[in-house]
Amino acid sequence: FVELSNSSNLPKENRTIMVYKKGRKDGVNRDSIFMPFKEQVYKGFKLKAPMLCSISEELSACVMCKEIE
Repeated sequence: FVELSNSSNLPKENRTIMVYKKGRKDGVNRDSIFMPFKEQVYKGFKLKAPMLCSISEELSACVMCKEIE
């Protein structure tokens, strides 16, 4: 996700949305996705409202903005 966002020509006021399946057994979950961005492990991304939302019973999304230099 980070590599794709960094290589894309995004507009200044963008919203970048990462969608993931709930209940995965491979360690990909809300905390493993959300926390690195909240703790600014990946520089240049800002969480945007709604930061984390449920799309359906099966899918959730994390919403952020890629800061353009």
